[in-house]
Amino acid sequence: MINYRRLTKTDLPQVIAFYKDACDHQQFDQYSPDWTWGVYPSEQSLEESLNDLFIGAFDDDGTLLGAGILTKGEDPDYPSEAWKIPATDDQIAILHLLAVGPAARGKGVASGLLAQLKQVAKEAGAIVIHLDVIDGNPPADTLYQKNGYQLAKRVVIDYEDVGRQEANLYELKL
Repeated sequence: MINYRRLTKTDLPQVIAFYKDACDHQQFDQYSPDWTWGVYPSEQSLEESLNDLFIGAFDDDGTLLGAGILTKGEDPDYPSEAWKIPATDDQIAILHLLAVGPAARGKGVASGLLAQLKQVAKEAGAIVIHLDVIDGNPPADTLYQKNGYQLAKRVVIDYEDVGRQEANLYELKL
C-alpha cells in the first residue's frame, strides 16, 4: 500500500537522502532530469520547499518512495505566451522535482503523486499546473501526457545547474 501525505520538517533527513540518491542514481538511468545535487536540488532548497506544497509517497514501512513539490505563481523562466489556459499568477501552480526511487518505478507511484499534487493544487486555489521537461527525457513526457498534461510549447530555458537546454512546457487544467 502506498500512502501519500504532505512532507514536514521531521521528514527532512529522509527527503534529503532521497533526492541525493536520486541525483546520484541518474548516471545509471537511460533518461534523467539532469539534476545537480547541491545546486538543484540542495539541502537548503529542500528545507525551504517544506513551506510549499511538498507531497511524499511512502510504503507501509515509512520509506519515502517518491516526492514532488508545487509552488504558487508562475515560473519567471517560462515565457507567458507559451500557455493556452489563461490564468493569473495566483491561479498557477508549478510542479518541481517529481521523482520516484528506482525500486518503486513502474508501480504507479508517479501517477499517484500527480493525482495527489493535482488535488493539493486545487485546494490551494490553482486552476492550472505548469511544468517543464528537459529535452531527451521521453519517459517523463509520456508520464505527464498519460496523466492529462498537454504540451504547450517547446522552449529554451537557462537552467541554474545545466545551462541552456531545450525543454517541453506542459500544462494541466484543474
